[in-house]
Amino acid sequence: MVRRSISGWTAALAGVSALLVLPTAAGAMIPPSYKVLVVAPDAETEAVSRALVEAMSSLGAFFRQSPDLSRHDVRGCLTEADLAACIHDKVSKIPVDPRARPIVIVARPRDAGQVSWTCLGSGANSKAPAASPVDIDLRAALFGEATARSAERRKAMTCIYAAEVESLAN
Repeated sequence: MVRRSISGWTAALAGVSALLVLPTAAGAMIPPSYKVLVVAPDAETEAVSRALVEAMSSLGAFFRQSPDLSRHDVRGCLTEADLAACIHDKVSKIPVDPRARPIVIVARPRDAGQVSWTCLGSGANSKAPAASPVDIDLRAALFGEATARSAERRKAMTCIYAAEVESLAN
């Protein structure tokens, strides 16, 4: 009797395992992986921007891996006249990992609860549009009602996707 019970559990677990694998095998989207680094001119803007990145990653928008660059590596770019060229130079020196592209988010404070993100990659794709700042309401993105939260997170992901596109070689 114990043996039947164990084999019954084994069959049940095998069935559950198949159900867990089935959506991926059926072509479900697997979120992309990024090596995201957030830098900002002040600690508060950097912290709240990192909180949004962590929230989006935790909720399955993308897999976040440890960046190959540190804040120290790119912080000097914040004062450069050509921010994009400086970041591109730093990122392009990293060996390419097609499974997880590096993304640098430069966050700048705006009004209370608002930030401006400029998302940059390696700049390898000369045909990609130039990075442009995206204004994000962090309060809405993190704590707002569902529609506002979704809209603000979509803006943040659009910025991240644009940085990935500029990193894809022509």
